[in-house]
Amino acid sequence: MPNRVFLWLALLAVASSLAAVARAQRPEFVLGGLPEPPRVLSGVDIGFQMDGIDSAGNATGAFVVRIDNRWVEVRPRAGFPTR
Repeated sequence: MPNRVFLWLALLAVASSLAAVARAQRPEFVLGGLPEPPRVLSGVDIGFQMDGIDSAGNATGAFVVRIDNRWVEVRPRAGFPTR
C-alpha cells in the first residue's frame, strides 16, 4: 500500500513539472490574441528592446533611445566595431 502512495506522489510531481515547463515555454498573449508589445529594458533614456532568445540562451534585439517619449532604434555609425 505505501508503494502505491509513493507511486501516485511521484507521478503527480512529474506531471506538475512537465506542466510548468510547458507553461514557461508558451508565448504570452493579451486579449484579442495579439502578442504583448516588445519589452524595453532601460535606463532613463536608453534601453534594449528584446525580440527573443536565441538557441544559445542569449537575448536578441536592438538598442533603443527615447526621443520625445518614443523609443527609436539605434543604428551604429559606419566603422563602429561589432564583435
